[in-house]
Amino acid sequence: NLFKGRTMIILEAKNDVTKPKIAVVGCLHGNELLGLDVFRAVQARITEFDNLLFIIANVGAYRANKRSLDQDLNRSFPGDVRGNREQRIAAEIYRLVHDADMLIDIHTTTSPGFGLAAISGQLSPIRKRIISAFEAKEVVIMKSDLLKMSLVGNTKEGVSLEYGVTLAEHEDLAASMVDTLLELQKDTGIQKASPFSANIYDVVGGIPRKGHAHLALENFKFSEELGGYPFIVDEKS
Repeated sequence: NLFKGRTMIILEAKNDVTKPKIAVVGCLHGNELLGLDVFRAVQARITEFDNLLFIIANVGAYRANKRSLDQDLNRSFPGDVRGNREQRIAAEIYRLVHDADMLIDIHTTTSPGFGLAAISGQLSPIRKRIISAFEAKEVVIMKSDLLKMSLVGNTKEGVSLEYGVTLAEHEDLAASMVDTLLELQKDTGIQKASPFSANIYDVVGGIPRKGHAHLALENFKFSEELGGYPFIVDEKS
């Protein structure tokens, strides 16, 4: 049993550790399962990778089919070895991935009409390369107060990929993502700018649930009433 007696699951390729290290994390939220699909697809092709670390992060929450158990794992970084369950997991993940040359953090959302967006700190050439490789055309720049508690905010070059559930359930997606990871391992050391095209958004605030039921809120569709573009509408926040 892959999950028996485990807090997290770790898969490594060390065929050529002189190559830059790619880290991938799935299931930071236990009820977001795309990362596990990609993990299994990578596992079947692990001999093709040079220097890869893949973590299934929150096994306990996955078993309970919950987003988290004690607190949001993606708001628990850099972690605390003496803290609650998620804080301890965050500390171990941080130890394993903080020095990775690239980090990809896989998420899903049930937000209506959502396709794919990348969530990142300020865009570096390597972050742009990750975003372009996975063909994310919407990019949200995270606020610093959230960034410092998140996984991608505690890594050198991290990007979260947020997939809508309809896209995440596509039968070919996991295999396609493995192909993209293999493509990325060829140029993890890239420093110069490469062609990049995306709509880039800054987070300016939250939309209170109460009192806004009358608004027609669609992801990345401009709302005259709000004066902005709603993002991840009505899911857990």
